[in-house]
Amino acid sequence: MLVHAILAIEDQRFFEHPGVDVLGIARALVRNAGEDRVGQGGSTITQQLVKTPIFLPSETFARKYAEAMLALALEQRLSKQDILALYCNEIYLGQRGAVGVRGVRQRRAFILEKS
Repeated sequence: MLVHAILAIEDQRFFEHPGVDVLGIARALVRNAGEDRVGQGGSTITQQLVKTPIFLPSETFARKYAEAMLALALEQRLSKQDILALYCNEIYLGQRGAVGVRGVRQRRAFILEKS
């Protein structure tokens, strides 16, 4: 259930794209057109995974391009199940008191069985 919820919210086409979802980017551009702030992102789970430990929070075209290239490279080296397991173990889930909560820390087998 957890895997399906994450995919539904973050990247519905995760198992269909090579790490960068051109349709997702186009959808985000159309939905955000004319807005003062970005309301919808076009990053895939793989792009979110590579940006977490590497990049500063500033949003620039150069950074987004680097994320896309890293996502494509990562998808060549790891299976979709491994990428999803890494994502589930690193995702920021919010605060619990003064502590930031990251990851669900489920075993890889759980992710493979449920995806």
